This record gives sequence, C-alpha cells and structure tokens, in this order.
Amino acid sequence: MIKYATKAGMLCLTALTSLKLSAQNKGLDIDIDINKKEWYEQTWVLITGGAVILLLIVLAIRRKK
Repeated sequence: MIKYATKAGMLCLTALTSLKLSAQNKGLDIDIDINKKEWYEQTWVLITGGAVILLLIVLAIRRKK
C-alpha cells in the first residue's frame, strides 16, 4: 500500500511542478539596438587596458632582476 501511495504522491508532485513551471512562462521582451556600443567596444577602454597590461609586464620583468 505504501508503494502505491508513494507513486501517487510523486505523480501529484510532478504534475504540480509542471503546472507551476508552465505558469511562469511568459512572452519575451527582446530589445535589439545595433547602434549602441557596449563599454568594452569603446576605444579608450582598449587603450587603457593595453597600457595597464604593458605596465604590469614591465613591472614583473623589473622585479625579476
């Protein structure tokens, strides 16, 4: 008897979980703007990042001497 009750409970739990997950499904609101630049596409970010990496390499080489 316990075996059947466990199976029935699992069936109900699965059905309720499935119902809850489908209730959370909503339409997507996608905004695509191809003219907007991201922060990592800016020229000053690339130049600053390159300068920082170069500075770190120079400092690492100087400490080894």
